[in-house]
Amino acid sequence: MKCTSLQALAVMLVMAVAAPVGAEEPSSPQSSPFSTQALQRVIRDASAGVSSVRLSRHAAAQARGGRRDSVLNGGLIGAAIGAVAGPYLLVRATHGTDDYRKAMLTLAPFTALAGFGIGIGIDGMM
Repeated sequence: MKCTSLQALAVMLVMAVAAPVGAEEPSSPQSSPFSTQALQRVIRDASAGVSSVRLSRHAAAQARGGRRDSVLNGGLIGAAIGAVAGPYLLVRATHGTDDYRKAMLTLAPFTALAGFGIGIGIDGMM
């Protein structure tokens, strides 16, 4: 059975909880579960037999960049940002309007299209 760092942490936690607590008598550094010698022993025992980390084929392919998202994702994200933020910024930059809702709905398709193009361009570079 391989020991992981999570198991080593669990062992240290159990050792800390199970350690005797004496309010009137302080424990010596050697008997403490968190002494240097005790922690070195736990780490040595936990890392014994663990020579390297192995990844599954799927995880290794993802780490190498084997699976990428489509460029369409970047376009859709850019369109959503452009449709919401674009009209708001344009209306605010032109010192507002009397019919704020109509101005934003009129501008939304154009700013969404611009955001779609920008999103595709940025996602295509990656």
